[in-house]
Amino acid sequence: TYTLHFGTYRCIPAMSDLIRSATLTHYPEVARSVGIDPRAMMRKVRLPLETLERPDLRIAVSSLRRLLEASAAASGVEEFGLLMAERGALANLGPVALVVREQATIGDALKALARYIHIHHEGMRLVIEPLGNVVTLTIRLRGSLPRAPRQSSEMSLGSLHRIIRALAGEDWKPLEAHLSHPPPRNRKYYRGFFGCPVEFNSENDALVIAARDLDQPIPSAHPLIANY
Repeated sequence: TYTLHFGTYRCIPAMSDLIRSATLTHYPEVARSVGIDPRAMMRKVRLPLETLERPDLRIAVSSLRRLLEASAAASGVEEFGLLMAERGALANLGPVALVVREQATIGDALKALARYIHIHHEGMRLVIEPLGNVVTLTIRLRGSLPRAPRQSSEMSLGSLHRIIRALAGEDWKPLEAHLSHPPPRNRKYYRGFFGCPVEFNSENDALVIAARDLDQPIPSAHPLIANY
């Protein structure tokens, strides 16, 4: 049995955590777009190719992390994790997406995501911290290292950003984005991706959003389906 995940919690072995293989749905097209062979890269990190065809398989988070880091290194593309996050973030959550997208407001959707994300990724947690007029959304990833590898952190935070945009509309933007690793050579892509100032070498991987965003209704929501 193989399993996938997005995550890292301190001092707990990542090998124990799994993530749905749907996380790799768009990996082949992203890999080819930056000039690397997706199947060769997967063989290199010993990920079975069948995970590309079966989205509900469980794969080791550690294997996903190795694939992302190896792909970024082989392609020379520092933002590889964000390129992955740019495609299908909400749909990749599978059954969790069904619960999240039917909530009445953005705030309710984020609470549902925080409550159920472990179904998709056992080692990932979302912490919601309101403070006055802003709310900090922190991604915490479990693993054996003090911090998750760069590409995993970026894909996780980027996916959260894309999930909120899918619910709130394409014009939505956070106030700030924070990444715990050092800055890349090209910061312009990061600013364009998040649509806001991006701070590197931060204490956590997080988005800071306006508190009023939590009250924004989700037009397509169906409360009855959410109850189911």
